[in-house]
Amino acid sequence: MFYTELKSHPNKFLEDHLKNVASFSKSSFNYLTFENNQLFSEISYLIGLSHDFAKSTSFFQDYISTGKSNENKSHGFLSAMFTYFVVDNYLKQNDPIMQEIKNKFKLFLLQ
Repeated sequence: MFYTELKSHPNKFLEDHLKNVASFSKSSFNYLTFENNQLFSEISYLIGLSHDFAKSTSFFQDYISTGKSNENKSHGFLSAMFTYFVVDNYLKQNDPIMQEIKNKFKLFLLQ
């Protein structure tokens, strides 16, 4: 199966779903004004783009195509871990303000 054939929902391709959510997430910041708005807009885009990453597993794809539930179809935890990795790497590659935000983000997760 090619990645372009993966489904997120019965009648929706995963690629389209992720791009749409990412785009909507980023554009939501067009209406907000606060410090580091651009940074949060980019982070929001990355979160939207990666939030359902684990729907690409064969377990989830079997479930979405057959409707038969299986114990390995769950995609939330793996998607969350992947999303954290993506955002963490993005912040590591950017300026000190992003490092400060990353450190605050880590404190939030540890609570």
